[in-house]
Order: sequence, then C-alpha cells, then structure tokens
Amino acid sequence: MKLKMLVASLALAYGSAGAQTSVWETSEYFKSRTLQSVNASTAYSRGYTGKGSKIAILDSGIDTKNVDFQNGKLLLVKDFTNSGSVVDTIGHGTHVAGIAAAAKNNIGVHGVAFDANLLIGKITTSGIVAVSAIPTAIQWASSNGADVANLSLNFTLTQSALKANLIAPGVYSTMYTNTGALPGGLNAAQWAVAMGSQMVLVVAAGNDGTPWSGGLATLSYTTDSKGNLVLGGRMIVAGNWNEQTNKGVGPSNNGAATLCMNMVANVCQDKYKLSDFYLLAPGTGITSTVPTSINSTGLANMTGTSMAAPAIAGGVAIIRQMWPQMTGSNIVKLLLVTANKNLPGYSP
Repeated sequence: MKLKMLVASLALAYGSAGAQTSVWETSEYFKSRTLQSVNASTAYSRGYTGKGSKIAILDSGIDTKNVDFQNGKLLLVKDFTNSGSVVDTIGHGTHVAGIAAAAKNNIGVHGVAFDANLLIGKITTSGIVAVSAIPTAIQWASSNGADVANLSLNFTLTQSALKANLIAPGVYSTMYTNTGALPGGLNAAQWAVAMGSQMVLVVAAGNDGTPWSGGLATLSYTTDSKGNLVLGGRMIVAGNWNEQTNKGVGPSNNGAATLCMNMVANVCQDKYKLSDFYLLAPGTGITSTVPTSINSTGLANMTGTSMAAPAIAGGVAIIRQMWPQMTGSNIVKLLLVTANKNLPGYSP
C-alpha cells in the first residue's frame, strides 16, 4: 500500500472539504518527486506542516551550514561515531533529513514536514553501521522527545543465508523459524526499551530486490510469549514506490513477505505479518539536500528505500501536530489503514 496520509488521514477529520492547495504548490514543492505524490499541499492548506513535532534522523550526520537547517531547525545533534563531529561527509544523512523536514524558504526543495524540528544522531561515517549500536541512538532520540525516529538503513538477508522456503503466499520459513531467534542477533526487547512509550520508528525496507525486507523489519511483527507486539505496533517498514513506473517493486526495493517465526505442520502461526507494518512511499529519483562538497548546488537525486522512509517520518510528524494526543501505535495504524491500495498489481 502506498503512502497517502496527507489526504486520506486528514479526510477522517475534515471530510472532503478542502482549502486552497495551489498556493502551496510552488517551484520548491514541485522540484521534489515526494510532495505532490503524497498530496502534501492538502495538509498544508489546513495548517498542518509538522510544526511542534520532532523528527530524529539517525544517519550519517548533517550539513550544519545548509540554509535549510538554520534558524533553530536543529534542536539537538549528537555524534555516536567518535568522529568528533556531526558533519555529514557522505551526503546520505543530509539528503534524508531534507526529505523529512528541510525548511520552506524558496530555495531548492522543502521537506514533507517543513516546520518540524530535527534531532540529528550521527551513527555512521561511511554508510556501514553496527546494528548493535543503534538502540543507543534510538534511546537518545526517545529521551529527548522525538515523535518519530528515522532509520534509512537495513541489513541484507539473502535466500541462501536464510535457507528460505515458500510455505504460503508471501510467507517463508527460514533457518530462524521455531528457534526464538531473530536475524542478526536482534534483541526486540532491547529496542522496545530504547523506543520509550510513544515514539514511532520508521525503518527502510532495504534495496536488495528480495521478496522480504532487511533484517530490521522482523522487529515490527515480533511478539512476546503472550502474543503482544514487542514494539507495541509503533514501527513502519518503508518500501520504495517508483512514480516513474507506477510500481513498488524492483532492484531498489525489498518486498513485504513475512519470514515466519513460528510454524506448525508447515503452517505459519505468527499472529502478525510484515505486510501489517509495510508502507510504500516515493523513493526513486528524489531531489533533496546534500552538502555542497557532494554537489555544488546543494541538491542531488537519490534512489532507494532510504528516500522513502523520511517521507513517512514527515507524515508521522504532520499527524502528530494534528492529533498531539494520539498514541504512537494509533498514528501507525492511521497511516497504514488510510494508505492507497488502488495500485497496479497490488498485493499485500
């Protein structure tokens, strides 16, 4: 299902009545493939721009000199890499932050939630991240009031490494089935503690072209001994919707197939599936901010689920502004339930 939160979710409160959207549809708006696709101007016309919301970008840092991140946009920054600086030297973190919340200033492009504030946690200098170190950064984000944390990263799970076998449409048994273990030694309870009580976590699905998403995605549907979601239903896995081909599949996207945790007589007994927490957003040829050391214009196009995730994080920030009393799990439900499923060849 494809992200359509800014029309469908707002319609729950306002019906079909709409304010003027065209005043928001500037050259800055149209320069990005993200904003028009998710009907962002509908939210803006009703006064919802992410103001007061906090988005944590846990990535390669930020271009602190970029005009799109000035005037108090950056609430907090922290380096978790021991590099001595949060400055982004590879461009990925700055690009991701721009998609989520770059300022609206008639320069370049602006983010989905352009009035939201940012917490920047630098967790990599090269694009390689130690998965075991991520919960520390997540806990930092949560303890500092982030409404949503964005992880535009994942780790590859190949069919051979998983020993994956199709047991039902969109469901695979793996070497982890019936073992109680998660890929990569993930500890779901540790991640739950790090996330606190209400923060939403958005994670990129990965770009391997596999039917299932990367290893972090399994956290979204992991349950405890009582059948309760360990992360409380507060995680979204972001897939790459290609506006140019009108598809959500391809080499720069991973799918929403479930890696079965519990199986009896070749039937998966899992209470939840990955597709319950999987949402497509624009991720192909997305224009956003980068350091001028990467591109002298301060802008660049990038492709992948890394670009889809911050569009969803921006959507969470907008819904949080609209309904500040709403729980994190209900924000996730709202985005998933109201997503557009009228897609060519759609299958969960």
